[in-house]
Amino acid sequence: MAFLPIAARVITLPILLLYLSPKDMGAIGLASTVAVFLPVFFTLGLENGFSYYYFTYNKSKKLLNAYFTSILLTITGAAVFFLVILIFSGEWMYQMIFSDPNYTFEKYGLSTVLLSALSGINSLLLLYYRNQQKPVSYTVISASMFLVSVGVELIGVCYYKSGPETILWLRFFSYLIVSAIAWAALLLKMKFVFDFRFIKYTFSYSIPIMFYIILSLIYMHYDKILVENYLTLELVAVYNLAAVTAFIVENILQALQSATLPDIYQKSKRLMENVEGISRIYRGIGNVILFTIVMLCVFYPFATIHLLSEVYFSSFKVLPLLLIGQILRYFYCVYVEPLFFLKETKKLPLLNLFAAIASIGLNILLIPRMGLVGVGVASVITRAGQLLLAVYYYKRVSEFRYKLRYTHIFMIGIICTLLLIMIFNYWGISTQTQMYIYLIPFVVFSIMSYRVFLRGITLRNTFSKSVFKTIQDRM
Repeated sequence: MAFLPIAARVITLPILLLYLSPKDMGAIGLASTVAVFLPVFFTLGLENGFSYYYFTYNKSKKLLNAYFTSILLTITGAAVFFLVILIFSGEWMYQMIFSDPNYTFEKYGLSTVLLSALSGINSLLLLYYRNQQKPVSYTVISASMFLVSVGVELIGVCYYKSGPETILWLRFFSYLIVSAIAWAALLLKMKFVFDFRFIKYTFSYSIPIMFYIILSLIYMHYDKILVENYLTLELVAVYNLAAVTAFIVENILQALQSATLPDIYQKSKRLMENVEGISRIYRGIGNVILFTIVMLCVFYPFATIHLLSEVYFSSFKVLPLLLIGQILRYFYCVYVEPLFFLKETKKLPLLNLFAAIASIGLNILLIPRMGLVGVGVASVITRAGQLLLAVYYYKRVSEFRYKLRYTHIFMIGIICTLLLIMIFNYWGISTQTQMYIYLIPFVVFSIMSYRVFLRGITLRNTFSKSVFKTIQDRM
């Protein structure tokens, strides 16, 4: 939902690290965390229902126009309502949530809230073009929002030496300009219609998903706020570096899920007949995720040691655990996504309720005792428990079984190598040695890939020989 702003943060992070102090980076990291939470409230989760009911109403252009504008007007009204509340109560809320007295709503909150509202409304625009399967329009709008936002921010940081407060306002205004042009181009072709029946039907689907997303965001991002509460704003920057690096994997996972959603939806109509087709999609996503993790392990220590200050070296201790969490996240998505198409979403908020409670509880328990490593341990335990519950629920409501044997083997192999890195870190190896230790996942991944490649050749040769022998026997 807030994918583009998050992607922009990933691109600009290395530059910001070079120009800003750790404390300023911690402030921007917290602002990005708030910007992830708020859009779901501004949209009331209706954009998720829109993705589902779009395929019901798209058979009639007039009906689709009425449905889309009804959803848009509702989301816009909700965004304005929550904006007014936050503008008047934001200072009080920031004092309640954050421990640093200098981190105030006046400095960092208002620009973040406005950006979040805009991100939530824009999610509907991007979903509309995606569901219409118009890749050119979708790509142009996405790329424009992304490039303009990143470009303006980098100019402000590198040329004008802007501080964190100015950077947040640059994010908002650059995003606003592109959004206004994109919305104008679409809405000039539409007639505004509002029918409450559309909202009623969509709410019945989206409300469970909304609570599911809120709880998901709590357990995935609230840890940064707890780091600020129990440690320091500087350590928020250190943890945010590792978290954003690991979140690259999740960004890619979300992008691949979004791109394959229409295809999976069509195949899910005949689920048992499309086992291989759906499994092939998830195998492909899994391979991309693994390759991304391996490449991050190769380049992250080298870049951190040679480009950043020693303050950020402690992020090495938590990154492997966060990457393991992303692998568990992949498997969780594999078993949860089909439940949306099967209309088995009512129990999904319970999965994230467990995760939110476990994550907050474990972080409160472990951060004061283990520091940043405690955040990583809490993340792995929480995601593992949530995955087990998801698999259990999935098997109760569906007889569909994936064909992901080699994906499981690859994932387990990489998890073992990341745990091995954690053991070496515990022994207190030198910083320079870290660069070589982080090459272990690349070596293991390469060996396993080569073995699967050889096995594939062997299977093809065996199959060819058996076919040839069968032909000879029949002759």
